[in-house]
Amino acid sequence: MRAGRGRRTLGKGDAVCLLMPNRPEYLALWLGITRVGGVVALLNTNLTGTALAYCINVVTPKHIIVAAELLAPLESARGNIVSGAASSGCTATPTRTCRASTARSRAFPATR
Repeated sequence: MRAGRGRRTLGKGDAVCLLMPNRPEYLALWLGITRVGGVVALLNTNLTGTALAYCINVVTPKHIIVAAELLAPLESARGNIVSGAASSGCTATPTRTCRASTARSRAFPATR
């Protein structure tokens, strides 16, 4: 997942939170991230607010990948995420198998 100039990258040992229900993209993302050396933290899709923020804060991820239908729980946790992790841009890419769902990736500054 090393990208060209000006793009965000994922390197060996970088943590990525995955907040997505079971579907083919879930497994593809999990395997792809680990293949390039990243570490995947699988988040429970039933968590919201401070519980979700706690799990994110423990991991201190560089990126969070969120399914479109789970953006509301992430937004409810955003105020409790520390280390500047809640502030950054996001990009959206539609999934192939489900047109209604969109995966969003939020890049997080390194806190290590």
